[in-house]
Amino acid sequence: MNQPLVSVVMPTYNQAPFIEEAIKSVLSQTYRHIELIIIDNFSTDNTRQIVESFVDPRVRYQPFANQGIIAASRNLGIKQAKGEYVAFIDSDDVWFENKLRLQIDAFNEDPEIGLVSCLFVVKGAGGDGKILGPKERGIRGHLYDQLLNSNFIVGSSVVVKGSVFGELGYFDESSELRCVEDFDLWLRIARSKKVVFIPEIQGIYRLHALNANVEESRLEKALRVIDKHYAHGWTTKQRADRAKANFYFREGWFLIGRDNKRARSYFKRALGLGSRSARLILLSMFGLTLSVLPWLYRFIRRRNLDRKINHKILNPQNL
Repeated sequence: MNQPLVSVVMPTYNQAPFIEEAIKSVLSQTYRHIELIIIDNFSTDNTRQIVESFVDPRVRYQPFANQGIIAASRNLGIKQAKGEYVAFIDSDDVWFENKLRLQIDAFNEDPEIGLVSCLFVVKGAGGDGKILGPKERGIRGHLYDQLLNSNFIVGSSVVVKGSVFGELGYFDESSELRCVEDFDLWLRIARSKKVVFIPEIQGIYRLHALNANVEESRLEKALRVIDKHYAHGWTTKQRADRAKANFYFREGWFLIGRDNKRARSYFKRALGLGSRSARLILLSMFGLTLSVLPWLYRFIRRRNLDRKINHKILNPQNL
């Protein structure tokens, strides 16, 4: 059986409460042929002591000042990797023990596969139990257009064929794409390589105060990724506008009841950009109505209809 080396890249900074569990989840994989490269942005807590407590030749520790650009840490790990495949895990996330074995088996099915992902479950900060990944379980193939609508790939779920980086480049280290550099790279891979999703939960995405992101900032940066891909001629103006409309709709939908004014502005932008999508127009009008009539939204929430509606309409792959 083919047992290629998998290089696991784990960037970290002051994650002492979580990193021990993250490391254990990597080292306890049933797929044993791995190396773990931990890139530490000079943590000021006891992260280093925790890492060095693992007496395992597969673990390598590398201090590195990334100047606030986590993409630089990941890129350093990729360049130091010796494996045929490169996997990523954040130092506050957890893998289930069969994750890598399932993913390497998937790679062995088709040489055109460039990236294999899987589902993750959310733990903490009120998001317990939420499943992260594509709505359509087990999708595979050239998924660029679907992914352009929404980054439904969890960074800690990803394994990439190492040769892909030589062909397509590394994470974008520009400050403009900080926190969404993964979205950009997954898209670049999806343009020319097949992407496979294993329809099983194989890890935990941990939400906590230290990794909370400002939604509006992430939205703006995701739109910059779309602009980058349009500027390079990787997608059309019509397709880019529709993807932006989808992002505006999703953010507006999640803001209903919390910030109705901002929600309305997002729905209006979605309507302006998604003019060729009847489905997106209808959904944006529905969201706009709810943001204008808060009593109707409260009625829906009291009857738990919002969850049913979310399940029916929030499918970013085909909006």
